[in-house]
Amino acid sequence: MSMSTNNTTQNDEKKANRQQKKTEAQRKRRAALKTRNNPAQYHKHPGKETTTLLHKRLPETTVTTHSNTSNTGLAITDSVNENNTLYYNCGPMNATCIFCKAKYFKNETPSDKLFTKCCSKGKVHLPPIRSNEFIKHLLSREHQHSKNFFENIRSINSSLAFASMGANISAPPGYGPYCFRINGTIYHRTASLHPDKDKQRQFAQLYILDPDEASVQRLQIKSNAHIHETLMTELSNFMASENPFADACKMLYEVENESIAEAQRLRIETPRISMAIVQDRKHDPRRYNAPRANEVAYIFQNTEGEPPLHRDLIIHCRNVENQTNKTEIISVLDPNLEPMFLYLNNLNVSETCATKKKKNRIRVTQMQYYGYRFAIREDFNPFLSAGKLTQQYFVDAYIKTEANRLNYIRQNQKILRVEKYKGLMDHLATEITDPQFTPGQPFILPSTFSGSPRNMHQNYQDAMAIVRKYGKPDLFITMTCNPKWEEITQHLEKGQTPEFRPDLLARVFHLKLKQLLEDICKEHIFGIPLAKIHVIEFQKRGLPHAHILLILKEEHKPKNTEIIDKIVCAEIPDIQKFPRLHAIVTKHMIHGPCNDTTLHLPCMVSGKCSKEFPKTFQNETIQNCNGYPKYRRRDNGGVTVVHGKNINNTWVVPYNPFLLLKYNSHINVEVCTSIKSVKYLFKYVYKGHDCANVVITEHKTLQHDEIKTFTDSRYVTAPEAAWRLNAFEMHHQSHSIQRLQVHLPDEQSIVFHPKNIDIAVETAKTKDTTLTAWFKLNAEYPPANSILYIDIPTYYTFNKTERKWKQRKSENNKTIGRMYAVNLATDPERYCLRLILLHQTGAKCFQDLKTVQNTVYNTFQDAAKKMGLIHDEAVWENTLDDAVTCNMPQQIREVFAYICVFAAPCNALQIYHKYKNFMQEDFTHMHGCTEECTVCEQLCLIKIQTILQSHGKNLQHFGLPKTTHKIDDPTLAFIATEEKHNAKIMQKNLNHDQLQVLKTILSACNDKQQTNNCFFIDGPAGSGKTYTYKTILSTIRGEGKIALPVASTGIAANLLPGGRTYHSQFKLPVPLLENSTSTIRLKSNNASNLRDAHIIIWDESTMAPTMALSAVDTLLKDIMKNEKPFGGKVLLLGGDFRQTLPVVPHANQTQIIETSIKFNKLWKQFNILKLHNNVRCTDPQYNNWLLELANGNLPCPHGFQDTIEIPNQHICNTDIVEAVFGNKLTADTVANFEKKTILCPKNTHADIINNNVLNILKGNTKTYLSTDSINDSTEEEEHLYPVEFLHQQTPTGMPPHKLDLKIGAIVILLRNLNTKKGLCNGTRLIVKNLKNNLIIGQVLSGSSAGSTVFIPRIDLAPSNTDLPFILCRRQFPVKLAFAMTINKSQGQTFDKVGIYLPEPVFTHGQLYVAFSRVKNSCDAIVKVIDGPQQGHLFPNCNKIYTKNIVYKEMLQM
Repeated sequence: MSMSTNNTTQNDEKKANRQQKKTEAQRKRRAALKTRNNPAQYHKHPGKETTTLLHKRLPETTVTTHSNTSNTGLAITDSVNENNTLYYNCGPMNATCIFCKAKYFKNETPSDKLFTKCCSKGKVHLPPIRSNEFIKHLLSREHQHSKNFFENIRSINSSLAFASMGANISAPPGYGPYCFRINGTIYHRTASLHPDKDKQRQFAQLYILDPDEASVQRLQIKSNAHIHETLMTELSNFMASENPFADACKMLYEVENESIAEAQRLRIETPRISMAIVQDRKHDPRRYNAPRANEVAYIFQNTEGEPPLHRDLIIHCRNVENQTNKTEIISVLDPNLEPMFLYLNNLNVSETCATKKKKNRIRVTQMQYYGYRFAIREDFNPFLSAGKLTQQYFVDAYIKTEANRLNYIRQNQKILRVEKYKGLMDHLATEITDPQFTPGQPFILPSTFSGSPRNMHQNYQDAMAIVRKYGKPDLFITMTCNPKWEEITQHLEKGQTPEFRPDLLARVFHLKLKQLLEDICKEHIFGIPLAKIHVIEFQKRGLPHAHILLILKEEHKPKNTEIIDKIVCAEIPDIQKFPRLHAIVTKHMIHGPCNDTTLHLPCMVSGKCSKEFPKTFQNETIQNCNGYPKYRRRDNGGVTVVHGKNINNTWVVPYNPFLLLKYNSHINVEVCTSIKSVKYLFKYVYKGHDCANVVITEHKTLQHDEIKTFTDSRYVTAPEAAWRLNAFEMHHQSHSIQRLQVHLPDEQSIVFHPKNIDIAVETAKTKDTTLTAWFKLNAEYPPANSILYIDIPTYYTFNKTERKWKQRKSENNKTIGRMYAVNLATDPERYCLRLILLHQTGAKCFQDLKTVQNTVYNTFQDAAKKMGLIHDEAVWENTLDDAVTCNMPQQIREVFAYICVFAAPCNALQIYHKYKNFMQEDFTHMHGCTEECTVCEQLCLIKIQTILQSHGKNLQHFGLPKTTHKIDDPTLAFIATEEKHNAKIMQKNLNHDQLQVLKTILSACNDKQQTNNCFFIDGPAGSGKTYTYKTILSTIRGEGKIALPVASTGIAANLLPGGRTYHSQFKLPVPLLENSTSTIRLKSNNASNLRDAHIIIWDESTMAPTMALSAVDTLLKDIMKNEKPFGGKVLLLGGDFRQTLPVVPHANQTQIIETSIKFNKLWKQFNILKLHNNVRCTDPQYNNWLLELANGNLPCPHGFQDTIEIPNQHICNTDIVEAVFGNKLTADTVANFEKKTILCPKNTHADIINNNVLNILKGNTKTYLSTDSINDSTEEEEHLYPVEFLHQQTPTGMPPHKLDLKIGAIVILLRNLNTKKGLCNGTRLIVKNLKNNLIIGQVLSGSSAGSTVFIPRIDLAPSNTDLPFILCRRQFPVKLAFAMTINKSQGQTFDKVGIYLPEPVFTHGQLYVAFSRVKNSCDAIVKVIDGPQQGHLFPNCNKIYTKNIVYKEMLQM
């Protein structure tokens, strides 16, 4: 929608010019990149936009060019050219900060060339690191004991530390480089000056001893057994002389001795002596009466033994009663904890940002402090040179930084009082069932804290908002850091290894990821993206990796296996042709290998590989298997050795060759082929930390501490600490999400301080939320009235200062609105408000949202029920109320039966009694009854039971009264004399081929000795197969025998008297699997009918899968109790293998062919009967062209396969809708078009055409909204899939959430309502009336043509969809049918057909089926939309081409 104003013409022109220049610049940049990466000559053909690559002769590493498709990104190719795909190198660190001389890579340089991470653009000044030659030689590996020093550096550091470090150090599983990883948080424990009795001295207790003696005692500690004695002695002496904290301990010891002597002299009790380690001795405003002090500590004494302070660290001389060692998070006194870093002479660093002066900064934040210290400069940096201790220091630094943020949140819980946490408070109150327990203070971790569960959930919901707008992701790319990248190894100091430089790992990976995202989003190596999301995660061994989700434009989506194979490879490349790629693949892209002997590997779960390696060999890619393709992995004998084991293609992790060559790291590329992938991808990307909801009980107090739960659950490694200390993004998406508030009147969220409640309430009265501001926008600006609340951020921006929506200067496609999620169970009223906001535009107040059809309801729940947005069991009575007004008892009975079958109301008996008189009114009138009549009721129940039985149900299933009469199957209720008469007439009209078929079949039916009773009628479209079936049926039935017709589609079954779909007749499940069997019991009426049948006719059998034929064979053998094919029954199959074959979602040609009945082992049992003459087509020339089209014999243009020229007389050069239906339709004239239709390859195309036709149909539009939910959903799934996401899903065979209809519209049934009456899936009807809860239609074709049908809402829950859940939708089971898919049209004849091809047909026989639906050539027109595979394929040529896919294997009988 364009929201332009009157005076924007000049602005629009300027914008257009800017956009044109930007587009041209982008085009030149991409062309330059292509020229650099592929030195080919580009030649443009005149009049054509596509570009042809004329490759030069290159060595054998040269590969083939791209095929003629729209996917032409650099990363989409049959293979790669190693010579032209250069490795991306970040280069040397030759950029320098002009203020502090920190070194950077060139691509880290900001636009203003002033660096922030090191010194905040010159604002941070810290003293240089004071160096000591002894320690420097140790860290530089120049000391004789440097090797021993580095091997034991953490033990040495711990021994010399002033306080111990407490953390759950959790080493990553498996093998690999050293990784310091902690689980939870880090604490530092201090002890008294003297150890308890029989305890060994440690930490600060050793500093009161002589250095040599202290060294001896340190070496006696078990963990120090491998430290060289001389080294420990030298370090002890060094620390005793250089560490001011050692002086402080000695000072405490001296004061203690003096106090003891003084007390003995005065004969008084010895006072308690303590020492306080202060954070800022110079600037601390407090004054203490301290007997002695130095630069880091002071000694004090008092009766309580504690000073008047709370945050400083206190050391007592001895443990006192009820006092244990004190544990604190020490924020900045690093020399206490990492004495090896005793270089810094500035010990005064604030734990929080205390900057108060604009010009002269006295203190720095921890992020600024560590950013400065971790910067790489020419000077020696001990922080980056301490090996394992460097890792520990990074983790400790980040934990302390994070702890301050968490502490702020903990200290300000009262300020975080907002309405959305109210449910949690209620939950806590209900948890306390034991009166002995009292609720403790809850601590909430808000969504603003990065990495918190709420934060991850909000990011997930934001990502789902992007999916709601643009659809499922197309590519899932995972990039992992390679610690041996050249840029890392080249910048290591002497003796360093990459794992001990987490800063380099983080910075280089950040640069590589930045370039990869630029390649994807700006250079379009995979095509033009619509949206991108990426999240950073850290492996268990600490290496960073990025998960990237990519949604591509429609023309660039990988829609077939050809494109998938060009994007993803899962094979080991030939070492001779691709030596560099072979080395990278075998280094980075081989899984494991894992097996029973490698149970220690992270992938091994319960003795099996959780990643399902090794994979199976695969000659061709299968497009969809549970949301992902099964990639091609050919068994070509290629073997390589990895880790001493022979590896083949089954161990290869899918990759893209271009990306591997350019980035030389593990980059896994996956194609997402269905919406199922959304669940697993987003759960994987946003899974966060593995943490559980922990309720902690202490001292009979129930605690809900999300902060503690978070810190206790997560793991932190050095690379993650380095990444976060660099303030690199953990999450980014291409679109900004405007989160919209959903609140009831006067219940908006308020952030307030307990002391200012009155002010907050008064402010809230005048402070608009995004919702109330939307009301005002609708009232003040009428053009906004057509925009939904959720879409308003696309056209307006919310000014937080003025609290109002303001129109954007231009439509912003980078902003998406998302309403906060609401839980139905805990807040139903607000949930219903949210539902209404998703559908209603133009509301100016809350009352407008409660108004439905000019009636104001009391609650939003009542309004939502009236709109059909939430389940309301009253809908069934409302439906029958609508039906009663029409005075049609038969249809009322049918509606009641449909409600029972598809909704199973719990009060079915109550509903029956309420409407019983209306349902039996015709019988009452017929018998002249005035009072309740048992006979009339029985007749009514028999009619209801008949419908229920067709669905495998009965009256008892719903608690309804029983019938006392046997019910005959209406499909068998034929009058023999009438059938015999019809048969004689029909036989006279048979041609020679049809007559031969009739004689052959009748002979088989009458000859009990014949052993082979299986037949197949093969005839092209229009050859009279259906007429032949009807003749055989009437002939058999005329003899008083049973003949059972079935078909593969509801439409085809509807064309045969008594016809049913094979699923219905044989009771086969949907979907059919290899091991599927019938549910018919051998003693049932269905089995009896099959046993007595003289013949079974199966029309359109070529559309049935091979599993169906096998299941029917098994069933009939069981019923007939013999092992003859199909139990010896006469089985007549019919169809045309030139037409469409079984629908196998996402399958390739081989799979579709193998699914056909022709490749069933029973096929050899069938005798082939042929019909040659096309009795439908009256144009012999057109008939011959159709056969050539069907057989794939029409000529293809040079350079193309499966492509034909469309004859000029079929070309539609105008609008296809106008060409078929005209430019205006009325309800009175639409019946004239019932034999006209537009055929499309896919449902999405048909939906577009149907909406266009509905727009030209005169009359008011009636909109029906569905109620959507997830069947058997868990609370987690309800959070994963917001209801607006469910609304957008329309699986095949499902009506849309928003169903727009008009009186006179042509619709098609989507469910088998009453197959015995011809109301099948595919039956076309014309809408005669639209009531609130009922659609009244008239059947257009088939055995029930002309009959009136009442259609209620029903519950639909198909299980064979590509969704990761079962979608339950309550909606009318119809959709518009002015246009339909080509597959749906098979078996039907029309007076005129328009074929709409926005893209080519995609499977065997589709184009032939479309053209063969009419009798004459002039009755078929085609609208072809130009594309890379169809339309005007050649310059200066007006001929129009399109795909014609024919599987020649299917045409060989």
